[in-house]
Amino acid sequence: MVSDVERLLYQVVKRDNSPRSIHCTRRKSFQDGNEKEILTAEVWEAPPLCSRLEIVDRQTIGDLNISDFSRGMGGIADFREGVSVVVQGMSKIWIYSKDSDKYQVMDIDPHEVDRSLVTYPSLLNFDLIENSSITCVGKEEVSNRSTHRISIVPQNSASPLLQIYDDISIWIDSEHNWPIKTIQNYRMNKKTLCETSELNAISFNEDIPKEKFTFAPPEDAERITRDNP
Repeated sequence: MVSDVERLLYQVVKRDNSPRSIHCTRRKSFQDGNEKEILTAEVWEAPPLCSRLEIVDRQTIGDLNISDFSRGMGGIADFREGVSVVVQGMSKIWIYSKDSDKYQVMDIDPHEVDRSLVTYPSLLNFDLIENSSITCVGKEEVSNRSTHRISIVPQNSASPLLQIYDDISIWIDSEHNWPIKTIQNYRMNKKTLCETSELNAISFNEDIPKEKFTFAPPEDAERITRDNP
């Protein structure tokens, strides 16, 4: 029998009542003990595919190696050193570094990408729901919005990719069924790591110009390719 909290997560994954657009500030951090990398970015998003991230601030505490957090699940492209803008459109992804004035363009197949990659946690899927112990902790306010706080502990039946997680906490917006905060504790490279993401100053369903999801590099910017790294 499906519990109420499982039913809520199914609605989130299926995008039932999800917003047509999101504009917010996202604060994301990776932490290993006392070492920490914090990235603040302004984000525009039109689920399920289009997104734009512009970095506002980056802080490093200690000598954190971000590669320790690379789990093959995406989501850390904006942590690459020097990256200023990451844009995902219907058929391309642009990554631009203001510091080096260089950019990359990658083609994507929209039929193979079913989520925007900026605000939505990539690990939240049917496998996680069906192979975890799930508890609704209660209602909490996050970023001046009412949310359901949910605790998730993957079980042995989950995929190996999910079994690295000790526990996951997700705060779901009560009105729009969208995750607006996540805390993930997992083991990687013989370390216990913590990844946190929180959306602030959130505006749902505003009209975002289509131009936000394309990128025109500066005239003198250098394009990086496989032949020209």
